[in-house]
Amino acid sequence: MIGLMSMNPKKVDDKCDKFYSSLLPMIDTYFPTKSTKVHDQDKPWMTPAIKSLIHERQTAFANKDNARWHQLKNKVKRQIESAKADYYVNRVQKLKKSNPPQWYKHIKCMTSGQTKSPSVSIPGL
Repeated sequence: MIGLMSMNPKKVDDKCDKFYSSLLPMIDTYFPTKSTKVHDQDKPWMTPAIKSLIHERQTAFANKDNARWHQLKNKVKRQIESAKADYYVNRVQKLKKSNPPQWYKHIKCMTSGQTKSPSVSIPGL
């Protein structure tokens, strides 16, 4: 305990600075920042991968590449079905079992076309 009390704060700060100066470049290298566009009208299961496939499909359609368009049309359809199923399992099913009132609010929001997610009320705030 005495060793901790006599520790020089300047040395600790230097070690911390050294740690972060070596860590942050590695984070930037191995976990680069990616940007994606999100729209208010997007469904909750819409992912950047699906958007990219839709863009490819539309490009193939515009270029009158029927074989590629048909292939991408089916791929987009499968990806959307998979994303919807994953969304249901990961979000809706858990809420249905753990918090039925919140589940009902999410279902009502999804089916009525509202873009605003249900708010979470915290007593005392």
